[in-house]
Amino acid sequence: AEPSLGSILRAIGLPEIGGDTLFSNMVMAYNDLDEDLKERLCKMTAMHDIARVFAKRLNKDASALHEKFPPQEHPVIRTHPETGERGLYVNIA
Repeated sequence: AEPSLGSILRAIGLPEIGGDTLFSNMVMAYNDLDEDLKERLCKMTAMHDIARVFAKRLNKDASALHEKFPPQEHPVIRTHPETGERGLYVNIA
């Protein structure tokens, strides 16, 4: 599966407390790594599994989520198709 080109967050209503959303510059995070770690990470893949984070929150069985959203393996480092910049492509999920 290919990652989306980008994302947009538009807040229509905001709570007075909470509702925090964070964005990170994963190109900068990659650039700040030492060269040995960059080399090792470029050879690695990660598995994204929606059930790991959302099964409990949605009160769903992992296998039910996997039927619709199977786990996806992807490179830990992605190269932007237009700029050629490399960035980390991982998260806690």
